[in-house]
Amino acid sequence: MDCPEDKKDSIINYSFEPHIIYQSNDKLKLYKNCDLMNITFIHLSGKPDHSHHQFISMLDTLLARMDTETKKKKLQEEHNLPMTIKLEKEMNDMCNLSSGIREKGFLDGERKGERKGKLETIRNMIIDGFTNIEALKATGRYTAEELSAVAASLH
Repeated sequence: MDCPEDKKDSIINYSFEPHIIYQSNDKLKLYKNCDLMNITFIHLSGKPDHSHHQFISMLDTLLARMDTETKKKKLQEEHNLPMTIKLEKEMNDMCNLSSGIREKGFLDGERKGERKGKLETIRNMIIDGFTNIEALKATGRYTAEELSAVAASLH
């Protein structure tokens, strides 16, 4: 979803196929089904109305940050997807999955930095002589358990 600009709005297939470089006899047998091994990258455009490719446009719409009703309407009208109960459930599952992936990637980085900053603040307050209760009142953001845990780690 967050691909480099030069790859946006493209589908690229990489496949594995044998090429005989050297063969000492005529009994060489190639592996069957090598042509079945491939990887396809679908690089979204990031803009539901941007792509001229039907599949990319549909995925862009499905994974876009827009309200559910607008998304359902666009999928029905522009991509001829009838919103059956089953399809609507699958669409919601996929939308929730994409939101979860997006949020997890963003929040994991944010939480680590936020958590580190939070612990530093608590540590500094305790080192400066604040009691746990004073630090809790001063910050208003930390639980008594968090303050106690940091205080315990300093001793």
